[in-house]
Amino acid sequence: MSFFKHVGTVNSKKVIIVQRQLNGDDEHMAVVIYSSIMPAKYHDDVMKLLESPEGQAAFEFRDILERRMMADGQNMLQALSHENYLKRVPAANVMVTPNSKSSMRLDELTKLLNKVGRGDEAVKQLDRMENSQGYADPAKTALTDSQVAESVSLADMGIDVAAENAKLGAPVAAAPAPIDQTALMMQMMQTMQAMQQQISEMRSDASPAPKAKVAAPKVAKTKTAKTVTRV
Repeated sequence: MSFFKHVGTVNSKKVIIVQRQLNGDDEHMAVVIYSSIMPAKYHDDVMKLLESPEGQAAFEFRDILERRMMADGQNMLQALSHENYLKRVPAANVMVTPNSKSSMRLDELTKLLNKVGRGDEAVKQLDRMENSQGYADPAKTALTDSQVAESVSLADMGIDVAAENAKLGAPVAAAPAPIDQTALMMQMMQTMQAMQQQISEMRSDASPAPKAKVAAPKVAKTKTAKTVTRV
């Protein structure tokens, strides 16, 4: 039997199943990526890995994501977690299609795999379900939209990031530094003052120079000699 692994749907939306089951009290939850919200810079790398022989051979897709890098050099799993693309949803709300004629809930598939293991026996049992039809619990399905926005951390998935980075020799993804609001306001004020000074200087340069007063030329008075006629 052959089928495409690590893919399913939640309320008719396509998802990549990163981890079928969380640990402890969250064992009823799964970790998925909604493929439609991944940016192009990640989507192509993740889909290429998913469709590769290594991706399809992985028992959990997270296993291969932990060991591969994005095109920009970031660890795949850490980059997806850092930007909140890893979402937790109830496993009962995730529908998978193990073969061409049947579909089943992810929680049922997980129970089956836990029971029969990962080998040929699991495949045979899935083959026997050729004509069976899984179902989604409507009450639980209604909760999906309210929970899909909740991201899951790598710690929730039982992953020690420091240990994994030590194995890979990869740098730990640094959290963004908090913004210093006071420094930001001071910088904005300095920028505004500089702009106002530039505007004042431009206005000064554009103002016409005052016209100099031209003194009227003085006209020299000429004395006229009086002629006296004697009789």
